[in-house]
Amino acid sequence: TNLYGQSFLSAQQYGRIDTSGALMTTTFRRRTFEGDVSQTNDVGLFGWDMTDDGGTYKTQYRNYRGETPQLTLFANGEYRIGLLTLTGTVQYVWYKYTLIENMPSENAIGRRLTFAQIASFGLIPKGSTTGGKDEGRIGDKFYIKEMSSSTSPTATVSNWYEFDLVNTSRSRGFIQPKFGANYNIDENLNVFGNFSHVERFVDLGVYYNQGRINEKANDEKSDQVEAGIGWSSADLNAKLNAYSMTWDNKSARIQDISQAGQPGFDRNGFRTILVGGSSNKGIEFEFNARLENLLPLGRLEMRGSATLSENKWTEVLEDVKRDPTTGARQVAKYSIPAEEMQPAPLTPYSLTNWRGHTWAALPRRCFH
Repeated sequence: TNLYGQSFLSAQQYGRIDTSGALMTTTFRRRTFEGDVSQTNDVGLFGWDMTDDGGTYKTQYRNYRGETPQLTLFANGEYRIGLLTLTGTVQYVWYKYTLIENMPSENAIGRRLTFAQIASFGLIPKGSTTGGKDEGRIGDKFYIKEMSSSTSPTATVSNWYEFDLVNTSRSRGFIQPKFGANYNIDENLNVFGNFSHVERFVDLGVYYNQGRINEKANDEKSDQVEAGIGWSSADLNAKLNAYSMTWDNKSARIQDISQAGQPGFDRNGFRTILVGGSSNKGIEFEFNARLENLLPLGRLEMRGSATLSENKWTEVLEDVKRDPTTGARQVAKYSIPAEEMQPAPLTPYSLTNWRGHTWAALPRRCFH
């Protein structure tokens, strides 16, 4: 949020380890300020760029650059044997994630510096407000100060913490096949079916993990099957089909307001987690009928659709059940953002449960 040059103070919390390298159970607060763009007025045509505040990034809680070049190659074919049509598509996808941080994000863990380390880096000494370097980057590290008060403008430095900045890449190539068949029983009636294997890049929020790279995060994978029957004539087009999808390594965006600003959660309590496996099954029916030959109402058409679906989580990964910092087993208490529960066209989302705990909403079919 930008308040056009105002200096309202807030605080961002980080996990920490002590000078001996032991993980601490408490967090520390960093003084942050409103005003994250260079424009200082509420009216203007220029100057709306993000500001780094002299390298301190004191008005931001996350700043990184991400690049994802992608290469896709595909081949498809069709073969007909009388009234039977066979189709096939093979797609090769290669991608590369590159993430480079300019400052630590919410899930980063800082190492407390000793007096000797503070002096060697030339940082502002403990108990002072001036007399050394302020927060910022030195080499591939970033240094953040803990103040004696997170809101008082006259507060002094009580501790310094050193953070590793993320600079990492991840690349992978995979094949996505899809095969289908269609048989025309007569000029109006046909039956069809297809199978596809789909993979999607792991959600960036899961991989980046708010500043602590999750090397265990695998890409989402799905096997999808569909079969149905269709009718086509001058007065009626209709289709009835059944589908089944299984997903592995599926992620979901959750919210826990009580954890807002805590390590691993953003300032609004949101976090994207890798949940596990899901199953989506259902039956869909849609039609388009021309009624002009039945009713004297001119060019009257009627369209409709209906869906019956069962969407559920089938597996929750062990990593999800444990706190990302301490490793302790967590209690499932997350809520689902309202925008993730909105119905999609034709096929509504369904709230699902894992052993009595609501986790997320599952999407409709995703054939490619």
